[in-house]
Parts: sequence; C-alpha cells; structure tokens
Amino acid sequence: MYADHDVASTLSELYAPTTGTADINATVARGSFTPPRLEAVMTSGAQRAPQLTIADLRLPVELVRERADRYARAARERGAQHSLRIWRVAFEQALVALACEATHAPSGATCEALFWQQEGDEYHISITLGRPRQPLLH
Repeated sequence: MYADHDVASTLSELYAPTTGTADINATVARGSFTPPRLEAVMTSGAQRAPQLTIADLRLPVELVRERADRYARAARERGAQHSLRIWRVAFEQALVALACEATHAPSGATCEALFWQQEGDEYHISITLGRPRQPLLH
C-alpha cells in the first residue's frame, strides 16, 4: 500500500532534530535496548522501615514452653476456660513474640506467615513479619 521510502521519510520528519539535519539512522534501534540509569531519590532524611521481616530461627523448646505457659496462665486468670485452644493460641503467640524479640521487629508487627517444627530440643521457625498496621486518620 505504501512504499518503504514513504514510511522512512515520514519517520524522519517526525523524529528529525530541530536543526534540520534529518538522520533516519538516529531513530532506528540497533542491537539491544539499554534502559535508563536509575538514580537514588533522597527521602526526608529518615530511613524507611522494611515492609517485611523474614527470619529462620531456632529457639529452645523450654523457652517457648515457658512463654506459652505464661500466656495461657494469664488467659485463665482473665476467665478463659481451660482448653487445648488456649494452649494452641498461647503457643503461637509465644512463637511470634519470641521471633519479634529475636529479629528486633517493631512493636505491633503482624505475623504474615508462620511455620514451625520441633527437632530435638529446638523449634525450627520460619516467620514473616509485616509492619505494624497504621491507624487511619480521618
């Protein structure tokens, strides 16, 4: 429909430098594309907190059980009935609290993912902690 030279002259007119020296080879891609170089952006001086903290930890069984017992005892003192659910929730809270302490996560960090396994006298824990939820301001 259009001749090749018609398209080339149209492109050269579109991308020609303002000085009037049209060079069609300046607009044709050769080889691979190199993206522009990224430069650091200055923030407001404060370092940004990480979005997630991911850790693989080994904690002694006795330490985790002592903390879980303390949480379960506190729940029973507040009137919760003794059940396996209390122990299960207290155990998970103990793992998360100890992991937060070990990783120096900010207070109020949320547990996004948790996996644990007991091997001998240690718990092997893989945990992902998120940043604390920011309250909405109205």
